[in-house]
Amino acid sequence: VFIKINGKPLYDFQAMARNGIQWQMIFLSVMIMPISNALLADNTGIKQFVSATFGPMVSGLSAWLFVFAVVVSVVVLTNFFNNMVIAIVFLSIVAALAADVGANSVVPAVLIIMGITLAILTPAASPLAAFMHGQTAWLRPKDIYWYSLVTLIILMAVLTTIGYAWARLLF
Repeated sequence: VFIKINGKPLYDFQAMARNGIQWQMIFLSVMIMPISNALLADNTGIKQFVSATFGPMVSGLSAWLFVFAVVVSVVVLTNFFNNMVIAIVFLSIVAALAADVGANSVVPAVLIIMGITLAILTPAASPLAAFMHGQTAWLRPKDIYWYSLVTLIILMAVLTTIGYAWARLLF
């Protein structure tokens, strides 16, 4: 932008911002942050509702089984629904119920954030997945589903074992 050749900038910032920045994602992130803060606030009653609804389901689980159930649910759902919505819902669940099962709430929160990045199975999962499914000359849908499913199973196993151990060690 600051380097000029023949009196013209080497890069046109306005053209780069107009054509190269995914403004929809930035605006989505800007809108989701206040919503997530509102969802996690104590006075909204969502934590209490989640605790009363899902508390009995996880009350007998160990901390690892709780984290395992949360991570598997997040990875499965993020391949069909919006990542940010899944993260907000499950972070609310973790905030409300982690203490009940004796888990440090930071550990499942970190694993949730890692889990929502595994959206590769369906075209609706992420822009990368949609791009893969659009490349029919290079990739057959059958191969995409097969390799994505195998990859997701392996990465869920890594997240719930190695990721859980590392997160507990760090936090």
